[in-house]
Amino acid sequence: MAGGEKMQTEQIFGYYGNESRQFLNNLQVIAGKKQQFEWDWRVNTLDIEAVRGKFRVQHPHGGVRELTPTVWAHGQIAEKTGIRKEYYDKLVAENTHGKDTDIYAENVNYWMHNYEKVVLVRQFNDEMIAMLSDKYRVIDNYDVAMGVLKAVTEKVNKTGHQIRMAHAYISSKSMSYTVYDETALVTIPGKPEEKYWLGVSVRNSEVGYTAFEAAPLIVRQVCTNGMIRENPFRRRHIGGRGEEGDIWSDRTKIAESELILSQVTDMVNYSLDEEKVQDYLSKLGDLNEIQIDPTGVEVSATVFNITQDEAKSIMGALEKNTAFDFVQSMTAYANNVLKKGDNPERATELQKIAGRAVEDRKIWKLLEKGK
Repeated sequence: MAGGEKMQTEQIFGYYGNESRQFLNNLQVIAGKKQQFEWDWRVNTLDIEAVRGKFRVQHPHGGVRELTPTVWAHGQIAEKTGIRKEYYDKLVAENTHGKDTDIYAENVNYWMHNYEKVVLVRQFNDEMIAMLSDKYRVIDNYDVAMGVLKAVTEKVNKTGHQIRMAHAYISSKSMSYTVYDETALVTIPGKPEEKYWLGVSVRNSEVGYTAFEAAPLIVRQVCTNGMIRENPFRRRHIGGRGEEGDIWSDRTKIAESELILSQVTDMVNYSLDEEKVQDYLSKLGDLNEIQIDPTGVEVSATVFNITQDEAKSIMGALEKNTAFDFVQSMTAYANNVLKKGDNPERATELQKIAGRAVEDRKIWKLLEKGK
């Protein structure tokens, strides 16, 4: 990496179908660059000074690092200082006008220095990519991707099956991918035409956007739309409180990742177990019997915690006006969001919402026709 080259903090890399090798290769390249140009250290906020939109941070190895916060890190700084985000963003914007008064620095430094705390600073090149709790456990994307993929491969290879990647993305905030066993198919009881593959959905963040998750996935064969089932293996990135000045070594990161990934094998076995999914598939099939009101856009937006535009698009694609149809329409909408690549994190959330709705009968009572 050239000395002046920056990490592309807002770019999203998306992959589908047979592009899994490209995804893993790109992830490995990013991981390699981070090993060379990334530092993680705990520092007292007294040793951090904001100056003209940048931060001068005392480094445990000596000297001062001048870092520019990413958009995501700015949000975390606002949280750590207790400055209301709307006002914080106004301070950032005001700072770009080139005025003599550094009103941004005055505000941020006051709250950091008068209410000191130890934070974990994550640096890549000359950027501050995150300001996190000093208890934050770093789980690297590449370790997660390869560890879970290894567990899935070992599981399906025992049966001679093949795995396929449905989608993957890497953004400045998170990494996610889904894989499924493309050889074995399960069906909804009484509906042999409704065929599904079983898989695993994995999500992680290196900057505090989301917890590490590995969850059961089912993928509909006819359209490859997926929904994420409940019972995810979810691990917050919180560990033991460290000492000020600690720098996390590669060995420490690997040990943390191995501890978590060793427990993921159970989730992989659960996710790919055809017997354990039968009850879920029966509940999915039962949604065919629930008639819903196709005009209930506002109600659906409220009960599913989705936007009005999302609800309108999902409702507008209904064909049979059943709860089953709604769930499939939501997963199709999520898949379209993934293909566009502009908000993949939201697409993953929609897949989770659809998956939860299969087992939540209270939701459908609010949307039933005639209610």
